[in-house]
Amino acid sequence: MKLFTTNQLRVIDKIWIPILLAAALAAGYIVLRNYGDIMSYSSGYGTRLFSNFRGPLIIFLPILYLTYNLEFFILENRHRFSIAIASFILLGGAWGYFEKVSTTALSITKSEIITALLLFVLLLMRNFAYEKKDKNNAIVAIAMAAVFTIIPYSESVFNFMLQRFLYQESGFAEFVYGNLLVPVIYYLILFIGDNVSDVLSGKDYINTIRSKLTVMDKRTYLFLFIGLYSLMLPAGKVCAHIFALGGMREIQKFFVSDVFVLIRFLFSLGVILLVPLILKNIIVARSLTINSPGKIWFLLHFIPVVNIIPVIRSFSAPDVHASAGENGVSYMKQPMSVLRYVMTGLGVAILVYQMIILDATMNNDISIFYALAFIRIILYIVIFKKEFPAFLLPAISVAIVIFSRDFGVVFGGITIMMEAFAVQYLLEIYHPSLEDADAEIYLKEETAIGEDLVVDMN
Repeated sequence: MKLFTTNQLRVIDKIWIPILLAAALAAGYIVLRNYGDIMSYSSGYGTRLFSNFRGPLIIFLPILYLTYNLEFFILENRHRFSIAIASFILLGGAWGYFEKVSTTALSITKSEIITALLLFVLLLMRNFAYEKKDKNNAIVAIAMAAVFTIIPYSESVFNFMLQRFLYQESGFAEFVYGNLLVPVIYYLILFIGDNVSDVLSGKDYINTIRSKLTVMDKRTYLFLFIGLYSLMLPAGKVCAHIFALGGMREIQKFFVSDVFVLIRFLFSLGVILLVPLILKNIIVARSLTINSPGKIWFLLHFIPVVNIIPVIRSFSAPDVHASAGENGVSYMKQPMSVLRYVMTGLGVAILVYQMIILDATMNNDISIFYALAFIRIILYIVIFKKEFPAFLLPAISVAIVIFSRDFGVVFGGITIMMEAFAVQYLLEIYHPSLEDADAEIYLKEETAIGEDLVVDMN
């Protein structure tokens, strides 16, 4: 089974259109915003237009509008012009509302509720355009509107606008990157939501996502990798921000102040736990499809910035295998990776180096660090035989950061993201295996190959 339908792939092929618009608008916004800053002494045009919430709205709403309407025009839906007009009125109304209401008088919770309602109406219009009128589709629309509202990266459309979207010198890369991701994340959630909801009708889509043997075409691979990977650091930052507060009383106050904070935290925790597993399956499936199951390229996919190289390589390589059975045979025939020994050696060497540095720089008792180092060295040895060290090693690293006296939210988020990835690549490198459904596919293929060999010999 394919992860996306033919029509969905047609939309994914044209997703560069709203991305190009996002890049152009972001560049224009940065230029005018800087011009406005320079001319602030005379209240220049740039300052008046971009120094408050209007600037982000001018950027974000056209991106959202084009992204939302892209599929209706690509697939030539008969309601596309009606949808385009209706969505323009809705988004224009949102613009007018936030133009009228002072940003200081608008609470974050209220803005998120309005965002959720707006997205629900847009998704409900989409359901009617595609004649999805049963209650299951309405439930899915509500669920997706909620996800779009609380998703860590874009957060709420208007919360993102009010809190994170205003351009600052230190946030240049995040500002541009966040703009470019809007179309990818929108269709990632939309299409997965559509396909998962079909499970209610009997389709086994979830097992396809969980499979390492799915034949992974390059468009699906790139789309899923970019969309899912981009969710990890924001989710890690949300979790790190909660942990950085310190003390259950402070955390409780934080949650009580805004119900969306608790919901976003739980969602982010789900992202941290599930997305690395899905990414692992996607990466393995693509490497098997191009018949390149080497573990070094697999590992490089999880390292920020460096992963650009393996992604380009995997995207550019031609497909070799055409069935899940062929992928299964290739997976089971690959030898255990030598990378295991390299990773263990590096891990132990880094721990020893850290202990030397700590011993030389800290005057306080560091026996706890020595004890943790000793435990981690033992785990690096045990991991060759058992799976549980793949969970404990990253957990100890996260615990050291969280229970340290001071850590930045960004550093904490990166640590949580990387250690969540570590669980999955440690399992795959030290203990590669197939789940039950994948194992059945492999056994059937092996049986068929054996029967063919018997026929040929006769």
